[in-house]
Amino acid sequence: MSFTAAVGYLLVRRNNALESTSSSSDEEWNAILHNYNREKRILRPRILQYDNVINLYSDVEFKNHFRLSRNTFNYLHELIQEDLVRHVPGCPTIPSRHQLMIALWKMATNDSYRSVCDRFNIGRATAARAVRRFIQWPTDDAIKVMRGFERASDFPKTIRAIDGTHNRINAPKQNPVDYINRKGFHSIQLQICNNYYL
Repeated sequence: MSFTAAVGYLLVRRNNALESTSSSSDEEWNAILHNYNREKRILRPRILQYDNVINLYSDVEFKNHFRLSRNTFNYLHELIQEDLVRHVPGCPTIPSRHQLMIALWKMATNDSYRSVCDRFNIGRATAARAVRRFIQWPTDDAIKVMRGFERASDFPKTIRAIDGTHNRINAPKQNPVDYINRKGFHSIQLQICNNYYL
């Protein structure tokens, strides 16, 4: 029954009830109005089916927007899709692929949540939840690590150190030009990330 039909029906019953002074019809009337007001939602204009637009991106456009290739995106999605699936009774969930797109878009573009929500046709809480599923900061541990770095190296608010070096090698027989570094000698680059505490 549509809302208009329900209101019409209740008005007729209310008029009849006023004659019999029944309070049960007042309760019904108030319950209907309460439910109507609670269920009434403001629909804002949004970009519909944006994921279809993303599918039309060329590989270059996709990489420009998400900062990784489509193949890498698909590989990453396969790795984590089961962790992204949520089963909430009575609430439709956002597909895992969509969650990953939202999080990557937010991290790659640094758009506002308002802009991301408009683009992907979702609410702010949903967008924030999707991003938080990928960016989690262990607050207590992070503070300990930052204090340790500051004591050891006098670098404030540092959580991780990354450094690299070129290890000199003899020119390989195959493709020796590929091993010449910017300093002009043959080397293999070694990169180290201090990830001890995390």
